[in-house]
Amino acid sequence: MKLFLTLTGIFLFIISSSLKAKEYKSVHEFTINVDEKYLYTSPLVLDDIINNVQSEFTDKFPDFDHFKNSMEVLKGQKYKIEYIVEVKDPYSTNNITITADNLKNFPQWKDAKLNEETIDSICASSEIEYSALWSKPVRFKKCIIHSKIKNSIFLEMDGIVANTQVSQLLLFENGKMYIFTLTCSNKCKQWRKVFSNTIHSIKFSD
Repeated sequence: MKLFLTLTGIFLFIISSSLKAKEYKSVHEFTINVDEKYLYTSPLVLDDIINNVQSEFTDKFPDFDHFKNSMEVLKGQKYKIEYIVEVKDPYSTNNITITADNLKNFPQWKDAKLNEETIDSICASSEIEYSALWSKPVRFKKCIIHSKIKNSIFLEMDGIVANTQVSQLLLFENGKMYIFTLTCSNKCKQWRKVFSNTIHSIKFSD
């Protein structure tokens, strides 16, 4: 649990490739739409990213073996974290992460009844939990039931990394909790729009 939520707040640097498809299938069994200006990385497409970088950009990356090893680490991650970064600026702290876990691993959420009467207490207890996990006081700037995405909570807070801001969607579906996290240090207005477009494009398989 600690590792899971901590990883959602920390950016892992990813190199860019030339993938431009707009709709992607997530390893977590849904599809999302991503603007072609942004790179979506997933365990499902990491081999393609490695091959693209090796064939098109090897001369620009003298430490290709390190890059390849980083991609292999991502493929083996327990929580199958997916990333969205800007193609022109993949090393910035602006990024979106996507991950999921079985709801049974989150007892505080498993039996929670999400409605307007319970949201305040849920938010209060979540602030305590985030503060403990991040080893710093966490106060939500926003914690609400999302008005357009069913069974979800939308959060805004300062990030675990100094001078960053975080927006987060916790989506409860199919016995799992899906966590979509935007971290930004600049261009936040632009990235919030990307984040909004991404979470509103989520489509689960029938």
